[in-house]
Amino acid sequence: MKTFISSYWTKLANRYSLPNVVDPSIPILWFGDMKAYEESELKIVTVGLNPSCWEFKDNKNAPYDITLRFPKATQLWNYQTLTAKDVSAYSDAMNDYFKHRPYSKWFKHNERVLNELCASYNVQAPDKLISENKNDILKHTAIHVDIYAPLATDPVWGGMKKRERSVLCSACSGMFDDLMNILNPDIIIIAVNQTEIAKHFVNAKGNKCTRHNADFDSTNSPHDYLRGFNLDNGKKLIWGTNSNGQPFSSVKDLSLRMTSLKQQLNIL
Repeated sequence: MKTFISSYWTKLANRYSLPNVVDPSIPILWFGDMKAYEESELKIVTVGLNPSCWEFKDNKNAPYDITLRFPKATQLWNYQTLTAKDVSAYSDAMNDYFKHRPYSKWFKHNERVLNELCASYNVQAPDKLISENKNDILKHTAIHVDIYAPLATDPVWGGMKKRERSVLCSACSGMFDDLMNILNPDIIIIAVNQTEIAKHFVNAKGNKCTRHNADFDSTNSPHDYLRGFNLDNGKKLIWGTNSNGQPFSSVKDLSLRMTSLKQQLNIL
């Protein structure tokens, strides 16, 4: 992981020349406690497209501020390369994200799904994330990563032009695959459109994941669905509705439907 951090930090040293990247900011290679994740019996990763500009401000008119959610990495924002000490400080900043001041307005929606798997981004203090299943034993620590870029942008991914997204993709090429190989999760949780799912995930038979080949499909409407897939090597993918940028927020009766999904996919 240290090599991964150093390599991609250097690769993104000139990130402010890329379109729409928040300035000042730092690359967010992952969100959450990596050590606790590695020690968890069930390794769960939630996945998005790229970080929000709200990681660096807490109201519309506020200036961007790295200290808001990543105080331990404040001094790194304009470094071209990282020393071993810098890598350690950066790792601490990422690991402490859900212990400090997470952007709960977004992450609380993923937290609902995590709770159904006896997991949380912060098992020691789930109330910080507005956990709903407070009576369950939360024993697995999840982390969050992004597919296209670890760079916060304004506007967010869906609001950018195709050319702008292409430039960011090229700058961060290979990062997601490299990180997923390191993390080797048992369960992947994601709420994006079908095009993105089919582009990045294949099922155990080697076919692109689509709504037509889901191993579990609970669909009430185009705006309310929960689907599950068996991937290779026993991995599982849980895919749900994204409503106005909020993952799983429009999925009704989530607990009941997650129970059925877990039974169908043989989870837990």
